[in-house]
Amino acid sequence: MGPSGATARGGAAHLVDVADFAALAPGSTVGEWSAVDGLRHRHRVGGVHDHPPAGAAAAGTGTHLHDRILTADEAVAAGVASAASPSIGDFILDLADAGVVGPISAEVAGAGGLVQRTLAADVSVVFVQLSLVDGLFHTAASPAIAYLLLLVGLSLLLLDFYTGGVGVAGAIGVGCLLLSAYGLGELDVRLWALAALAAAFVAFAVDLATGLPRFWTAVACVLLPVGSVFLFGRQSLGWIPLVAGVSLTAVFTLTAMPALIRTRYGTTTGRGLLVGPASPAAPGPPPA
Repeated sequence: MGPSGATARGGAAHLVDVADFAALAPGSTVGEWSAVDGLRHRHRVGGVHDHPPAGAAAAGTGTHLHDRILTADEAVAAGVASAASPSIGDFILDLADAGVVGPISAEVAGAGGLVQRTLAADVSVVFVQLSLVDGLFHTAASPAIAYLLLLVGLSLLLLDFYTGGVGVAGAIGVGCLLLSAYGLGELDVRLWALAALAAAFVAFAVDLATGLPRFWTAVACVLLPVGSVFLFGRQSLGWIPLVAGVSLTAVFTLTAMPALIRTRYGTTTGRGLLVGPASPAAPGPPPA
């Protein structure tokens, strides 16, 4: 599990736990197995495993790992991970040492006669990536992307409703909402917070129709940040997408949308058109 700084918590920690061979990059962490309802860490939870792995006492992990977050060295000492591997090459060599794969290493003499262990010449490492479509849905399932797609989709639908265009903004908004719906469906979402975000855009739409920010704009300005903060349960949104989403949505609905509506539905009638053409004035005949 890596690169350095990666973390596996909750369900991801259980995937590390049940793997036949698991390695962590230095600086990575794993833990919080209890975040998944009804599941606990299989190695060290009291009463589940009668024989704790060797080295657990030295790690000082106690008997309640399911609530802890372990570093790479602590995970190896507690038996959660099999090795701490700084790189992919080291991980493959650790696989060979554990007997998961056959002998794939060779020893070469380095500078100063230092013998180094490396992959054999006939062994190559190939990275398998997700396809374009799978990568798109994988990205949409992240909390920040799903949240921002939701705000963009609702904003574009609001724009298309009031500008009366050909539907390009609405079509793009529907696409954003579909991707957001997929991502939100894969995440832990509070439905009442999602409803608050939708209600915020409805409230914005009410005052946009009148042309002046009044009561419903104030309601929307309350519902938008509240729904954004409490949208996700176990996942963390992060303050950067949170601040960006709330502030940009407020700027769009309070400044950009009124200007677009005035441009779209405003008339070109001015004072000059009401007065009529100018003509010279001549004095009339003197009174008799």
